[in-house]
Amino acid sequence: EMKCSCTLVLVALVVGIACAEDRIKISPVFLGDVRLDPNTWQGKQQQTTKEFMLALDPERLLYNSHVTADLPTNGAKPYGGWEAPDCELRGHFVGHFMSASAFMWAQTGDEKVKENMEAVVAGLARCQEKMGTGYLSAFPVSYFDMLEAGKPVWAPYYTIHKLMAGLYDQYRIAGSETALNVASWMARYFYGRVQNVLKTQGMAGWQKILGVEWGGMNEVLYNLYAVTGNPEQLALGKLFDHYVWTRPLAAGIQDLNDNHANTHIPEIIGSQRGYEVTGNRTQFRIASTFLASIETNHSWATGGSNSHEWWWPPAMMGTQLTLWTEESCTQYNILKVLRHFFIQTGDIKYFDWYEHAITNGIIGNQKWDSWGHYIYMLPQGGGAIHKGKNKVTDPHDQSVKFKVNWGTRYDSFWCCYGTLFESFGKLGDSIYFIDEESNTLYINQYMGSTYNWKKNDALVHWHVSNMTTTLTATLTFRTPHASMNVSRGSNRFGVKIRIPKWIGGGSYVQVNDGPHQVVQPSTYFHVDGAWNFAKDSIKVNLVPYVWAKPITDTRERFANTYAILYGHMVLAGLTSDNSTKLDINWHDIGNHVKIDPKPTRPLADITFTLTKPDKTTMTLMPFYQVMSEQYTIYWNQGPTMPLPKALTHAYPDGTTFDDEM
Repeated sequence: EMKCSCTLVLVALVVGIACAEDRIKISPVFLGDVRLDPNTWQGKQQQTTKEFMLALDPERLLYNSHVTADLPTNGAKPYGGWEAPDCELRGHFVGHFMSASAFMWAQTGDEKVKENMEAVVAGLARCQEKMGTGYLSAFPVSYFDMLEAGKPVWAPYYTIHKLMAGLYDQYRIAGSETALNVASWMARYFYGRVQNVLKTQGMAGWQKILGVEWGGMNEVLYNLYAVTGNPEQLALGKLFDHYVWTRPLAAGIQDLNDNHANTHIPEIIGSQRGYEVTGNRTQFRIASTFLASIETNHSWATGGSNSHEWWWPPAMMGTQLTLWTEESCTQYNILKVLRHFFIQTGDIKYFDWYEHAITNGIIGNQKWDSWGHYIYMLPQGGGAIHKGKNKVTDPHDQSVKFKVNWGTRYDSFWCCYGTLFESFGKLGDSIYFIDEESNTLYINQYMGSTYNWKKNDALVHWHVSNMTTTLTATLTFRTPHASMNVSRGSNRFGVKIRIPKWIGGGSYVQVNDGPHQVVQPSTYFHVDGAWNFAKDSIKVNLVPYVWAKPITDTRERFANTYAILYGHMVLAGLTSDNSTKLDINWHDIGNHVKIDPKPTRPLADITFTLTKPDKTTMTLMPFYQVMSEQYTIYWNQGPTMPLPKALTHAYPDGTTFDDEM
């Protein structure tokens, strides 16, 4: 028989150095065993990215690496934007390509994707072999000479991290021994290089170098060490620790002000991976302090953070509402932080946040109707449009007020192109998790998909509807072998389905034809026992409601500034100007918003009508489904909020952002 319960996961953290089993509570499933439902929003976005992936030419991706290694370019022309031959960050997207293509191949089995990714790995191996030292990049080694001499250069270790991470993913996901060997030789080269810096400049000189953005070098080195056991890789991973950043966090000091967000979130991910690999509790504290500060002081309604790529004074986000809110890279990275915390603790709260952040800050950052177009920033101020003419290569262009431009297919390749390319390549990586000890499957996201749970000879079907007045999902099973009698599938195992934080009254779960069981927010519905694949099913019926989330700002003038949500979806108000005035108290917003009988926008699954006190109306739609509409996210009960000046460390008149606030 099957036993059901609705339980809140509470995991006690062991003080001191934990053994490896204690540091990993719950494991993600292998991505190659997951398939997205192609008819869902997520499945369609995965397909859009695959079309872009297949349009990219491996020879063009390798152009700059061939030039650096003095190898023929085989008649290829370089790509533009941040992959152009004169861009100091060139090569970073090649790393993202290797990661994203490994993810995509694992989930789709597309042979052309496999052929192209193997061509890139082989091409990089030839470049490394030609240079003969272990060094590999799309730019010359002189960039590191400049970095070590204190001369200006744009983040060379950032690009090295992307290349090494892509090679590691090619090994981890696609099984490429060539990729592992190339990454290991790179690690050996940079170990020697950093040791030389320590000998000539000391730790103070190395710490100065770490002041230039270096991505997640610590993370990829810990990952390599976990595979190879090479002590040099572990030692080098530990050296990528910028004390001016990590020591205050280790002491519990929540001060992120005046820090570049996408420089530091990858460092936090590295700290998390370091904790998992070594058991160093200080690294766990660093990450915990960081995330607590983001949640308390720097969060947008989308689950993201930052403005103009930076964190500013805490809980003062009302004056940070500009065109340049929430860099897409930072949302990609905060999802990795949340995923690590869930793996380490099993705490459901991290996936309440994860669902919120991926829905509102990732899924809508790629054009639905045309492949190869991503955005850099996700503006949340008044009257924004992220439409563009697909000709702008500078993501910070403000030639049209309140407008964020979609990038181009072959002439943008910003940092956010890489992280979004990866994000849509791995959409299936955080739906299912396994607690091996109890043989329990966790289902953490409402994304229609299947999972081949080989250990239990079970093909898990997770059917999820589009969210309208309810969100429904049904869990069924069968064996993955067509020739077998489905009744053979009767293994004993557990299933825990996440019941989200955002549900309202009337939400329930039904096992087979049993009674409706009322569920509570932020809990797991747990079923355990022997399963009959021919008969057993679980139906989840969730009832969302309209609510408002106040802006993260403790000042009185922003007490009634808020965003409107429906369940976990941020709603964009469609506007014709940059007005943010809405004379409705945020506590009362649910009484003014009704679901439209049919969607009034062509791409939307659902739209709403908001009726104002003066009886005029406004259309609301899910933010992630906005493509070219003019919109506003944050509203103010009172005068329209003026758009702040561009956030810089000092304005031309000598005032600063702190002065303005």
